Amino acid sequence: NHRAAKKTPAKAAAKDAAATKPAGKQRKERKFPALTFEEALVLPGAIQKYAAGQKVRRLTLFERLNKNPDSLEARKLITASGQYGLTKGSYTAEHLELTPEGNEATSDDIAPAKKLQARFDLAIKDHSPFDFLYTKLNGNKMPAKEVMADYLSEANVEDDEKAECIDTFILNAKFLGM
Repeated sequence: NHRAAKKTPAKAAAKDAAATKPAGKQRKERKFPALTFEEALVLPGAIQKYAAGQKVRRLTLFERLNKNPDSLEARKLITASGQYGLTKGSYTAEHLELTPEGNEATSDDIAPAKKLQARFDLAIKDHSPFDFLYTKLNGNKMPAKEVMADYLSEANVEDDEKAECIDTFILNAKFLGM
């Protein structure tokens, strides 16, 4: 009984900590991935290389990449790859696999034009702030980042995320040869 009494304050503290989590979860409401598309391609590229594009155990894949599957880096990679629509499976999943779009964007058996279109859709079009900037800037020279930040106000991007959003958009566009 003495132990049960000790657990109660710990449980209460855990509940209090859980109650404060929504502030942390708001960060997940971001409208774009934390990594660039090129960085996120590492994971589906490894699935293509080591598993011939097939479903693979997460632990096996990260062993082949010489990375700790439970590291923050691995979590970010899996999360970003999922946010870009390249892969299915979370950082706690037993297996990771390519989405059909992720396969199109990474397979050597896909025609170059179709591969580029899949990459454009996943890297730019499927993320509202990136698509908004692309539509606004298409056919024009790249404006100053401050001007792009003003545009992002129209796309409801939080002020503290605008610089990162712009940098990621620019890197994604450059990677796609735009």
